[in-house]
Amino acid sequence: MPRRRGSGAQGRRGKGKWSMDYTLVKQVRDNAPLRESFFALARRVFGLSFEEWHRAGWWTDRYVPYTMVYRDGSAAANVSVSRIDTVWRGEALRLVQLGTVMTAPAHRGKGLARSLMEAVLDDWGRTCDGVYLYANGTVLEFYPKFGFVPAREHVCTLPLPARGAAPAEGGFARLDMDTQAGRALLLRCYERSNPFSALPMLDNPGLLMFYCSGFLKDCVYYSSAYDLACVATEEDGVFTCCDFFGTGRCTLEQAVCAAASAASPGAARAELGFTPASAAAYARAPVQGDDHLFVLAGGANIFAEDRVMLPLLSHA
Repeated sequence: MPRRRGSGAQGRRGKGKWSMDYTLVKQVRDNAPLRESFFALARRVFGLSFEEWHRAGWWTDRYVPYTMVYRDGSAAANVSVSRIDTVWRGEALRLVQLGTVMTAPAHRGKGLARSLMEAVLDDWGRTCDGVYLYANGTVLEFYPKFGFVPAREHVCTLPLPARGAAPAEGGFARLDMDTQAGRALLLRCYERSNPFSALPMLDNPGLLMFYCSGFLKDCVYYSSAYDLACVATEEDGVFTCCDFFGTGRCTLEQAVCAAASAASPGAARAELGFTPASAAAYARAPVQGDDHLFVLAGGANIFAEDRVMLPLLSHA
């Protein structure tokens, strides 16, 4: 095992280790120069921007980057840990999601990602009910080397009323996420979780606000009649209801139709970004796309027997 020095560990040569040119640092949030280098690497590799999210105070202890730092102080590679709490069939489930897996071009081919994965799994693999990640098609052979197996998520869909039908009740209106009042209302609803979900995301406002204070800030709606917030998008005539939060003074169908009426009145079909508690009542299909789910063998794998999906807004 590498020697640990506070928040960092100096590297050593050999299998599963890294050269003396690199130091492993766990959590870069409070180290300003290294944090900025981490931000720059994320922008370069993924086009991700963490600056405003951090500046607004949404980076909590639930997001922990494991970063390989080169001898010049720059972030060379990274694997981040996100702690995800949920409930499945009445039982609390604590999961760890791995993400922001990236290596600067100049440092590729040196085994840094492997060393980071080993360090993360050594620290977190036995502290939770399960570990999972999403991978793109270029690295599908990498993660099985660490014991990950592919899993399949399923999305629920339902038809929407035809164009010209009577307006749905509920009165959803867009929330202004640039205001304190808008953010406070969303967070108040979020504290009550998703009343319709079989697998809700819990107690992670930082991850929620990564989306809702960033590129989804214009996609947040609220119904005072239902006391329900909705995060939703529309593309190619499909209304995607990413999540609901609040008391739910209505059925799921009423909530979806009302939110679609406000956010996407021309959509013919709705996709749910979460698995409803009564999923058997809806059409379900395997999730398509470039992100492939992997689950660490030996831990919780609810996808092996159930056609479910993790909430879209829980992706880190």
